Amino acid sequence: MKKRNNKIIIKLAKKISNTNNFIISKYAYGKDYHYIIKEKLNALFSKIKEK
Repeated sequence: MKKRNNKIIIKLAKKISNTNNFIISKYAYGKDYHYIIKEKLNALFSKIKEK
């Protein structure tokens, strides 16, 4: 049964990878999250230092 499932998954993956209907996730449209997190952490650290 496991071999059969693997074959099905591979066939589906090949079918999906051959399509040209790409969908881009919401996060890919905005600013890189590394920069966002860095800015937010710096703001948090500044608040902590004030106290």
